Amino acid sequence: MLDIGSGPSQVGASVASVVRMVVAIDVSAAMLTGLTNESANVYPLASRAEKLAVRNECADAAIVANAFHWFDADLAVAEFARVLRRSAVLAVVWYRPQGHLYDQLVEAASPWRDITPQVTASSERFLHNEWQAAIDQSPHFGTIRDRRITTEAVMSRDQIRGWVQSWSHISMLEGDQLGAAMKSVDAVLKEADGSLVIPHTLDLHWSARR
Repeated sequence: MLDIGSGPSQVGASVASVVRMVVAIDVSAAMLTGLTNESANVYPLASRAEKLAVRNECADAAIVANAFHWFDADLAVAEFARVLRRSAVLAVVWYRPQGHLYDQLVEAASPWRDITPQVTASSERFLHNEWQAAIDQSPHFGTIRDRRITTEAVMSRDQIRGWVQSWSHISMLEGDQLGAAMKSVDAVLKEADGSLVIPHTLDLHWSARR
């Protein structure tokens, strides 16, 4: 399985026990150094989604979790078609956190949201669902199927800090800017009472390679 735009590959680590191999692919080698991997079959690969450094028809599945808005959708979908075997599944997942604690964390991190052109451009791609149009228009993929799941994540403060640091506009910060962003996040967590629960809506979309 290819975990594309993996970051520290939380998704890859969660399925590692049920697949032979996970290749965690991210353009940022720094993100890959933080792989959340407790098994021996998750392998990091620094590569762009639009030009994957893997051979043709090598994968039985690919997943893109909360990352498609960083890609040029048409180029990425063409690459996914190249590297997936016939009848392999491409899954696109969007985690949509909710709740008061999440709203507070978003507000704390909001001053850094538009700090780089890359973040602004990725937000536009997210809002316009360019990923969906690219798959719909590709001759290599079938009909997109959908499922919505609601769940809750109970997280420690350290887990929430790591999660926030993986957000696109926070992961690009360095030095004093990163320190200031995380100081604001820590202030929210310090005031949080009881269990740190983040409700989620998970939108799962998948399509088979023709």
